[in-house]
This record gives sequence, C-alpha cells and structure tokens, in this order.
Amino acid sequence: MKKTLSVLLVMAGLMSAKGKDNPYFEKGYRGNVELSLGGGVGGFFEPALTTTHGYVFGKGLFAGLGTGIGLRYDGEGFANIPFYADVRYSPLRNRISPFVDMKFGGAYDSVFESVGLYASPAVGIDIGRWSVFIKYTYRGMRSGVSIDLPGDTFLDGMLNMTFKTHVISLGAAISF
Repeated sequence: MKKTLSVLLVMAGLMSAKGKDNPYFEKGYRGNVELSLGGGVGGFFEPALTTTHGYVFGKGLFAGLGTGIGLRYDGEGFANIPFYADVRYSPLRNRISPFVDMKFGGAYDSVFESVGLYASPAVGIDIGRWSVFIKYTYRGMRSGVSIDLPGDTFLDGMLNMTFKTHVISLGAAISF
C-alpha cells in the first residue's frame, strides 16, 4: 500500500511540474521525428519513420505537414510512403502532458503501385521534447488487377479493387 501511494505521489508531482518544457506551448516552428513499430491484420510487421514540420499556435495546438516511410514485412518486404497534414493537441503546459494527434492524407504503396487514403490517429504522452504513443494507421489503396479469362467475358481487362491495411503501432518521437 505504501509503495502504491509513493508511486502515485511521485506521478502527481511530475504531472504538476510547470515550466517551458512542453514545446507545444512555445509559439513558432516545430518539427519532430517519429519511429514506430507495429503489426497488422494478416500477420505482418511494419517499422515506420516519419517526420512532421509545422507551426505551434500556442496553448498546445500544432499543425503541420509530413512524410515518411513504412516497411512492411510479411515474408517479402514492401514500402509505403505517406504524405499528410497533421494536427496535434497537448492540453497541459506541464513537462508531462497527454496528447492527441491526427495525420490525414495519402500514401504510395509499392505493392499496389498506387496512391490511396492515409489516416493515422494517435494518443500518447509528451515528456518534455520526447513523446511516446500508440497509433492506428489505415491505408486504402485502389489497384487495377489484370484478369485474362478464356473466351469473351465482360471481366477481361482491368478490374479495380480496393485493398485496406490496418496497423497498430507503438512509437517514440523527439521534437525540435
């Protein structure tokens, strides 16, 4: 019981630590680099590296643009390259603060050789200039698949299909 109370008191002290340590309360340019490791439906592994650059409007609100690369391994290696707009909110001025983040845009996928929808909401904790988070990533790709059937059928030629990828990731980032 004493250990639990001690841990709670230390956490409460850290959460109330004031100062300029939360970079999302300092107006101006802000950039960050994220590294995440995740997996998806179908049993694939996907490390990703992204970078986002934009403006902090103060009071924890950030908006920017970013890109990166994700490498999907499911027996073979494939790459996807997202390009997105990012909005992030960190509500506490404290050194340690929770945050929510939403990236939305498009992504190129080397498997389908096409560009599709990219959406990636995240929640996490800012610890000074460092962040840890969990995120969900959705990619929807349209792909033309060539089908050759014997005889004259209405299915000969190209058939457009939509492929969806769902990834849950854990990651860390540094802001500068």
